[in-house]
Amino acid sequence: MQNNYLDDDIEYIMETFSVTINYRIFSEALLEQTKALIKTYPTALDAIVQYLIDEGSLFACFGEHSKEDVTKKLCEPSFRILGEGWGVISYLNHTFDDVHIIDVEFGTQLDQIQLVSIDG
Repeated sequence: MQNNYLDDDIEYIMETFSVTINYRIFSEALLEQTKALIKTYPTALDAIVQYLIDEGSLFACFGEHSKEDVTKKLCEPSFRILGEGWGVISYLNHTFDDVHIIDVEFGTQLDQIQLVSIDG
């Protein structure tokens, strides 16, 4: 665990993923919820990729790719927990290009996607 007081975040490594929780909302209960949520990532990944394909902005930015290709190119995610039942999965090291960041906002479950943004 690392506390970075410059941006008020507490950073963890869970299941090999980087997880950030703002210290203002941190609680042991939220930490336990987050641990359980992170464990679902491998099974939720298929639904996340399908949403990215169906939503369209990924292909608009990077061209069309197969589902298998998208899964491989996303690489390792990082997670920001913004509150109970709300967070963002960020793909900072994807291999579509080296300029953009892909953010996927989710609800109480990782496959409850609410918004996709591609910044860069």
